[in-house]
Amino acid sequence: MSAEWIRRLAIIVFLLVFSALSPACHTAPAAQTPAVRAAALRDFDPGPVSEAFLARAQEYLEYCVASSGGNTFTQIARMELDEGPIHEQGVRDDLAFINERNDCSDFRMQALIRVLYQYAESPLLPAALLEEIRQTVLDFKYWIDEPGVDGMCYWSENHQILFHTSEYLMGQLFPDEIFSNNGMTGAEHAAKALPMVLDWLAWRARVGFSEWHSNVYYDEDMAPLVNLVDFAADDEVATRAAMVLDLLCFDIALNSHYGTFGTTHGRSYENDKKGGRGENTASASRLLFGEGIYNSRSSMSAVSLATSRRYHMPPVLEAIGGDHPEVLLDRERMSIDPADAAHYGLDYDDFESGMFFWGMGAYAHWRLIETTIRMAEEYNLWEGFFAPFEIAKYLLPFGILPALTRTFWPFGDGGMMSEVNSYTFRTPDYMLSCAQDWDPGLWGAQQHAWQATLDIDAVVWTTYPGGMPDDYMAGNWTGGFMPRAAQHENVLIAVYQFQPPTLPFVKMFPPYTHAYFPRAAFDEVVDCDHWVFGRKGDAYVALYSSTPPCWTTEGEEADQELVAHNRSNVWICEMGRQATDGPFEDFTGRILSAPVYVLGLKVFYQSPSQGWISFGWDGPFRVEGAIVELHDYPRYDNPYCNAPFESDTYLIEKEDLSLFLDFLAGERHIVE
Repeated sequence: MSAEWIRRLAIIVFLLVFSALSPACHTAPAAQTPAVRAAALRDFDPGPVSEAFLARAQEYLEYCVASSGGNTFTQIARMELDEGPIHEQGVRDDLAFINERNDCSDFRMQALIRVLYQYAESPLLPAALLEEIRQTVLDFKYWIDEPGVDGMCYWSENHQILFHTSEYLMGQLFPDEIFSNNGMTGAEHAAKALPMVLDWLAWRARVGFSEWHSNVYYDEDMAPLVNLVDFAADDEVATRAAMVLDLLCFDIALNSHYGTFGTTHGRSYENDKKGGRGENTASASRLLFGEGIYNSRSSMSAVSLATSRRYHMPPVLEAIGGDHPEVLLDRERMSIDPADAAHYGLDYDDFESGMFFWGMGAYAHWRLIETTIRMAEEYNLWEGFFAPFEIAKYLLPFGILPALTRTFWPFGDGGMMSEVNSYTFRTPDYMLSCAQDWDPGLWGAQQHAWQATLDIDAVVWTTYPGGMPDDYMAGNWTGGFMPRAAQHENVLIAVYQFQPPTLPFVKMFPPYTHAYFPRAAFDEVVDCDHWVFGRKGDAYVALYSSTPPCWTTEGEEADQELVAHNRSNVWICEMGRQATDGPFEDFTGRILSAPVYVLGLKVFYQSPSQGWISFGWDGPFRVEGAIVELHDYPRYDNPYCNAPFESDTYLIEKEDLSLFLDFLAGERHIVE
């Protein structure tokens, strides 16, 4: 058995890493479809739509059909433009994938929903293929409590709304049909899914997204939300879905740098973090705000938005997305601390509450671990995702699971996306973003603590690798052990400390932290002792490592990886720009002259722009002696919106444009 497999086995068996349960990802009756569409269009007011957006939608759809092939989402673009023939095999490949009940089948279901509601009468869609689509949705397994063992993940935040939307809208479309998997009628499916849809929307309105600022999973959230807005016959569902979609678009607008969603992320992967070209949200971002690039001809969010008849992003959000003030500071708070369950009306022993906690990745948190095992038993999950962890059910009667997960908390809580306070500082030349003091020491699964963004390719960030090479959860660049990080405006400090529960675990994880710093993406790169400087256009970045960093010179990481060979390390990032800091050589000179003192895991740094900053693994974050608060942020605190956490209402304003969302009343008001 290889050393790698020994590491994996040790993590699985002894540490109960339930964070690995998160997913990788990545003929209707002729009179019925128009009737449902007509019912849905009665009351909902989509608001105005800009000519600029319509032009971008046309541009994107033409981009989608510019090459042959593609999946069902690409064929939707063809049907929308009436540019056939469609690629039938691409659709059938999706149907086969769904019929096999593979993980992420619920992603592809969103395309089938749009086809059945909006294109069932398209002359480009053959009747035989339409019947195959219809049969697939009637045979689908729509939720975890239905019969059958499969490879689908139902429980992460994005998957929940994908499944609930699928069940609700397909039940609504085929109310009298019998769905073969559990024998329920469509009407019964819709009635079952409706409260789950509304509950998911209510949580997002109240506490935001646990998968915060995700440049992967916001793509998966947008598609079902647009489908609900477009096709829900219930005006309350359509309106509330539009309101949550508004907040999601607002989030992207606030935290993007010319189309690159380059912030801290609740979940992200290596390709999405290494610049804006690989982000799953890139196409939707360009479509919505006109910045960045189209990078997918089958983007589920962009295709849905471009073909939507009813979701029109409010003008104020489009204006904010294109706004580049001299300084933009955005503070946000999302998700919850499991310790506060009672405050939110949640019960650690209740399965419904358990599903909420699963949505935030809290599978093995010590308060939830026993409920997780009972849920896995109830829903017959031991033959699917939970198979490697079946040993845990035999430990349940002994009452030791909470103690085990508390002992090995960095791993038991790995992947748990608890309450986060995000901080983003943006100028016309750069953006710096951080999850303030978020779970230091946690074995984070896909969490991204901080990032400096200078342009679509020139990005800088650090990680402590998670010890599972090429793993999508905590590999070389994805996830890993979280730092204690804090930011004030253009300066950020990230402190890493490796604290294995017992000595043998030291051998399982790399003895270094490292930085992603792609030299080729910069116009200039300067090395000097502990510092590495980069310039892209008029934007500057300075990166310090308390352990002198070394460039990787061979392999695929050559000239883009800086390694600090120490299990504990302090990294400092300071950003600058020509407009405020003068020439690049002046910026580098001032920083090289600035005192830096590192005493163990405590750092004192006299920033040329901010003055004395002190921070460490413990204690407050101080700037010029004053404590900078890292916790208990409002839901939004920025120039466009100030709303307390758990707010029922959101007023978003820019000049004479505004959007008012009243979730208590279920009302959405747009002012042009």
